[in-house]
Amino acid sequence: MRLRFVLGSIVLGLTVCTAQELSAAKIDAAVEAGVAWIASQATDGGSFESARAAGHKEGIAALGLLALLKAGVPSDHALIEAGFDMLRKRPLVRTYDVAVTIMALEARYKPPQKLIDKAENQAPSTITRKAWDMLAPRQDKKLLDNAVAFLIESQKEDGGWRYPDGDGSDNSASQYAMLGLKAALRLGYPVPTEIFVLAADRLLAMQPETGPEVPWFDVPAADRPIDEYLKPKKRRASYDELETEERPVEAPGEEMRMLARGFGYRASSERQNGSMTAAGLACLVICKSELEMRRDARGYWRQTGSAINRGIRDAAAWLARNFSVKQNPNNAGRWNQYYLYGLERAGMLIGSYLLGERDWYVEGAEHLLETQDADGSWLCADDSDRFIDTCFSILFLKRATVPVLELPPPRVATGE
Repeated sequence: MRLRFVLGSIVLGLTVCTAQELSAAKIDAAVEAGVAWIASQATDGGSFESARAAGHKEGIAALGLLALLKAGVPSDHALIEAGFDMLRKRPLVRTYDVAVTIMALEARYKPPQKLIDKAENQAPSTITRKAWDMLAPRQDKKLLDNAVAFLIESQKEDGGWRYPDGDGSDNSASQYAMLGLKAALRLGYPVPTEIFVLAADRLLAMQPETGPEVPWFDVPAADRPIDEYLKPKKRRASYDELETEERPVEAPGEEMRMLARGFGYRASSERQNGSMTAAGLACLVICKSELEMRRDARGYWRQTGSAINRGIRDAAAWLARNFSVKQNPNNAGRWNQYYLYGLERAGMLIGSYLLGERDWYVEGAEHLLETQDADGSWLCADDSDRFIDTCFSILFLKRATVPVLELPPPRVATGE
C-alpha cells in the first residue's frame, strides 16, 4: 500500500547537523522520510511489518497509526482507515496495545483548525471533546469506551499496570496506561479519582528517599498548580475562588534542595535509569494534573501534593544530572529510542525544553538527524526493532505528547 501524501521533498541522504545548523526544514525532511518508510511496511491486514508484530499486532498497528497521524498524514488516508478497521475487530488484551490505541484515536480526531478558530476562548480539552463528539463514528466511540474500561479494570492493587499476566506492576506499562487514560479524559471519558490516587502513592513509594544534590532549575509543572499556567478562560476551575485552606499544598521556593531521585523498572531497590525515570516523571505530572483540582481529591492533595511536586522536581533533576540523548542513561545502551520518546514526554509534560542547562529537544533532534538511515528508518541497536524505533523517533521529532500546560515557543519551530 503506497502512501500518497506529501509533506515536502523527501530527503533520504541526510547530513550531520550541528545545533546551530538544526532547522525546521531538516527536521521535517527527516520526518517525511520516516513516514515514507513506515508506509512501506504496511500490510494488507492493516498492521505493519515488525519483528515484534506477532506478539503485539494491535500495538504495532496503533503505534504506526499514532506516528503517521502526528506526522500529519490525513485522518482519512487509506493506511489510517485500514489500521483502525483492523483494531476495531481485534480483542483488547495487552496494556500497551490498548493504551496506544486510545492515543491513536485521539490523534485521528484532532480538532480541525476551523473549530479551534471558532472556540478561541475555550479550554483545549473542551475543543478536543467537541471534535471527538462531532467527528468520531459510533464504532470508534465504542472502541474507546471498551479500551478505557479495560485500562481501569486492569490496574493492579499496587496502583500500577503490567502485562495481562504476572504479579505487581512496572513503570513501563504504567506510563502507557496513564497516557491512554489522560487522552481518554481529554475526549470526555470519565476516569475515577481513585485511579490517580493509587498511581501516585505507588510512584512516591518507588522513588528513593534521597539522592545527589543538583543545582536548582525551573520545573514548571512542579512550581505551582498547573491550572495557573493556563490563560484564565482556559482553566478547568477558578483557583482564586478556592478558600485558602482548600488550596493544594505547594512546595517551598528556591530554598528547597533538588535531589536526583529517579525510578527503576519495578521496585525502589532496582537500578534507576533514564527511560524509567522519564516514565515515572510523566506519570507524576499526569497524577498532579488530575488530583490538584478535583473536588473529591482535595483532602488527598493537601496531604500529598507537596510530595508529588517534590517527586516531579527530583525526577527532572535525575534526568538533568544523567542527561544524554545518545544512550538510555544507566541502562547499558539499551532501548535508546524508547528512552528518547520518554524524554520527549517528560519534557513536554513538565512544560520546559530545558533540563538544567540542556535543551532536550535540540540535542535529541540533532542526534536523530545524525543517526537516521538512508532509507528513512532508525535502528538504535542490534537488538532493537526498526519499525518501533522509527515510530518513536518521529514522535520525538514531532513533539507528539499533548502538554498539560502551555510551553514557551521552542528554539526549533517545527512539530505540533
